[in-house]
Amino acid sequence: MFKNANIYTLSSLPAITSEILQEKAFEPCGKMDTCRAGFFIPNELDQLATEIDRFVVFCVATEEKILPPSVIRQYVAEKVEDIRTQENRPVGRKERENIKDEITFSLLPQAFTKRRLSMAVLDKTKHLLIVDESSAARSEEVCSLLRDALGSLKAVPVSTQMPFSSSATQWLKDGLPTSFELGNYCKLQSPKTDATHTCRNDDDLAEQVSTHIDNGLLVTALRLKHDALTFTVNESLAIKSLRFDDEKINEVADQVEDNLKALMLGNIVLSANQVESALEALCRGLGGAVNQELFEPAA
Repeated sequence: MFKNANIYTLSSLPAITSEILQEKAFEPCGKMDTCRAGFFIPNELDQLATEIDRFVVFCVATEEKILPPSVIRQYVAEKVEDIRTQENRPVGRKERENIKDEITFSLLPQAFTKRRLSMAVLDKTKHLLIVDESSAARSEEVCSLLRDALGSLKAVPVSTQMPFSSSATQWLKDGLPTSFELGNYCKLQSPKTDATHTCRNDDDLAEQVSTHIDNGLLVTALRLKHDALTFTVNESLAIKSLRFDDEKINEVADQVEDNLKALMLGNIVLSANQVESALEALCRGLGGAVNQELFEPAA
């Protein structure tokens, strides 16, 4: 299941195939690499790009060397102290930076590595790209790698005619759009001082939020439920902390039995369908998407 969804609209439909992605296939970090990323085949799948229904599923692996800053600082401090003691002279800022670089490179071959997988789905009908990443920056890394593999990719985060913050604030005063239920989390911010306040996990959440809104704060993130999906949406329309109803998850599991590939793809299709349905409802509540054809079937 997807945990988060950063969603992009595409001006044209790219042809994503295993052959194309192979040009940027993942290779582990070499001894002197700090980070490497590439397209990757998860254990449950058997190719770099998998088509199912109207979707193309692919994965990006990112591997990073782990060099704790505290360790580097310790080695730098020891080296600086040796120079002061043995050569009886101070160590300037530029020399200290050079020492830090030398130590970093000397430690790279011994460093542990950490690998992160980012699943993504292309909707060929709606021209949407959904990336399962918690941050916009990491999602952009996936788009950048895909752009390198394809030669070009015009992917723009979904945006709406009306801003989320003022609209969501008004929702909590006048009532949520049809098909949404209020969850147990809301983050608000003062437009004057940038001070923030978070309300969560309380039975009287709506009452708390109402008080803060009356004091001039605006909603910047809100937890909602739509159909079988509970999620948190923020000002950039990133849909985070996804939680799917157990009933839907069990339906997928019952259909595929013990087939791990089918289970994974079934969960991804469920994730994509629920995310797109929630996004469409959000866009309606925010005056429509800037791209008016976003939710119309492509010709």
